[in-house]
Amino acid sequence: MPNDYRKPEDVIDEILSRYSVADLREQTEADLVIGDELFYKAKTPIEVIDQGEVNLIRWWRIASGGNMYEVRRFKNFVWCSCKGFFFSKRMCKHLALTAGVYCQHCRVFRVRVGKLCSECDHVQNHFLKPVVVGAIMN
Repeated sequence: MPNDYRKPEDVIDEILSRYSVADLREQTEADLVIGDELFYKAKTPIEVIDQGEVNLIRWWRIASGGNMYEVRRFKNFVWCSCKGFFFSKRMCKHLALTAGVYCQHCRVFRVRVGKLCSECDHVQNHFLKPVVVGAIMN
């Protein structure tokens, strides 16, 4: 009997070589909640390096923990090249970034810098002064 076992890396590389909807998995509402939790638990920054579209499938190159991953999305069907997604076929922290997560500070949709939106990142790192609504200026 031949051994049908294939290494995860080989399967991921094969999928990376094509853009097919058949490789994508359906994302559910529960997956979005899981994705937010995984994203906020991440110990290293996660950021989008590049993005594009091939055969109606949108893709993103994601830098995370010193590694590069590719995330693909067609409507609510998704795929990620990380091993977490390979084994679970469910939402991962990289997919969460492309679905949109909320800023931990102001709750604005679509985090841009780490776990904060760009404005909160600039304020917390003293690049911008905080905006006070309703303040009286002399």
